[in-house]
Amino acid sequence: MPGPQNRGTKEKGGKPDEEETQASVASDALLSLVRAAVDCPSNPEAALRSLHQFPVTSYDCFPAVQSQSFANGFADSVAGDEFKVLGPGESLMALVGETVEFPCHLSPYQDAEHMEIRWFQTQVSNVVYLYQEQQGLSSPQMMQFRNRTIFEANDIADGSVILHILSVVPSDEGQYGCRFLSHNFSGVATWELEVAGDLLQQLGMVRWLNQSSTYDFILLGIFSHNPTDHLLFSVVMLVFTVALCGNGLLIFLIYTDPRLHTPMYLFLSQLSLMDLMLVCTNVPKMAINFLSGRKSISFVGCSIQIGLFVCLVGSEGLLLGLMAYDRYVAISHPLHYPVLMNQKVCLQIVGSSWAFGIVDGLVQMLVVMSFPYCNLREVDHFFCEMLSLLKLACVDTSLFEKVVFVCCVFMLLFPFSIIVASYARILGAVLRMHSTQSRKKAMATCSSHLTAVSFFYGAAMFIYLRPRRYRTPSQDKVVSIFYTVLTPMLNPLIYSLRNRDVIGALQKGLDRCRVGSQH
Repeated sequence: MPGPQNRGTKEKGGKPDEEETQASVASDALLSLVRAAVDCPSNPEAALRSLHQFPVTSYDCFPAVQSQSFANGFADSVAGDEFKVLGPGESLMALVGETVEFPCHLSPYQDAEHMEIRWFQTQVSNVVYLYQEQQGLSSPQMMQFRNRTIFEANDIADGSVILHILSVVPSDEGQYGCRFLSHNFSGVATWELEVAGDLLQQLGMVRWLNQSSTYDFILLGIFSHNPTDHLLFSVVMLVFTVALCGNGLLIFLIYTDPRLHTPMYLFLSQLSLMDLMLVCTNVPKMAINFLSGRKSISFVGCSIQIGLFVCLVGSEGLLLGLMAYDRYVAISHPLHYPVLMNQKVCLQIVGSSWAFGIVDGLVQMLVVMSFPYCNLREVDHFFCEMLSLLKLACVDTSLFEKVVFVCCVFMLLFPFSIIVASYARILGAVLRMHSTQSRKKAMATCSSHLTAVSFFYGAAMFIYLRPRRYRTPSQDKVVSIFYTVLTPMLNPLIYSLRNRDVIGALQKGLDRCRVGSQH
């Protein structure tokens, strides 16, 4: 019978069409579910609602974080039973200033080189790092993570990658995720990052203690290994040796000869001590790096250099200014000099100079070393000079640089104004003198101090009071050599060669040595 036979043929012929339609609907549903799980790992309920709609044309996400453990399991199940994404665990803890690692890998192992790998914070759109088309992309990266991430892809062929986040700060705390995505695979793993740290840690103390051996800076130096620079290096080391011996000898003479126990020589001994410490802060490390070929300096070593350098330069600048007041009292009020410059006043001048420098150095050291620094840690200087170091910071330091500029103006112009005011009065007193010999003696007394002031303040103002657009690293390095090495060598020569008291103390000491050697 043709009718039933035709009907049977129709039913048989229609069955593949019905199965194909059902398979297509199921495929669309699964694709929608994968998309919902990938883009909404924190809200699996939204993905499940999408699964109940056939055909699926859209899905929605909600910002609320619900059932984190369910989200993790759901994301893994979306990846399928064949592959899973495994992260670092449920939670990680890091201290402020540390580097934290976010390892992720596929299980079982498979090549992920051509996949998209995305680390994100809280939501997929908050990109911490994006690996796409076999390269890292910086444009979608959140601003707070730029220049602070290192992508390690040594084992990407086995599906294993690591993201390093440098210099963790409290704002990094939160939920993170890692997503692997390809044309036939998608999987997500999530975890929590907790950041711990007190005030000292936020100021960089943890960084000094825990990262000193890991995060070294590279000092590019001032000399290369050509014959000319070898000669210049030899000259610098000769100047350093003279500065070391000259300042050490001057301190020894002042403290051993009773005739030099006066206010002027007390100040001069402190000035020599500051110069001695200044040359020993930077030059030995520069020489070691040049001779050994190693240019690195530890985080702690760099912070110590900054603190000592700022402290000594600030103390010396103020002391030179207050020494001008001492010269004014000695010339304008010679009869009242012992009363006006008594021991208490002298100790206050010396103590205030040291205290001012120590506080300034400590504050600037803590602030500068609390900044996060990027992967490129090459300091274009022969020591850890503060302004050269700030160029490597991963955050905007313009506000702090403006504050430093204002501080430099105050530290240089305040003592300099004392010097100008003192010498204006000294000049008036000298002009009122009737004796030519008295005038010469007064000018001879001031000439040594004026020479030292000119060298120190001239170099310091050239470096720190110039606008940034006129600054070049090569000029800064040459001038820094001038006032960190040359000026400390010249100070003892300036104050001793034309000073009869110092020369007399030196001759007396040499006579004692000769008498002792004869016996």
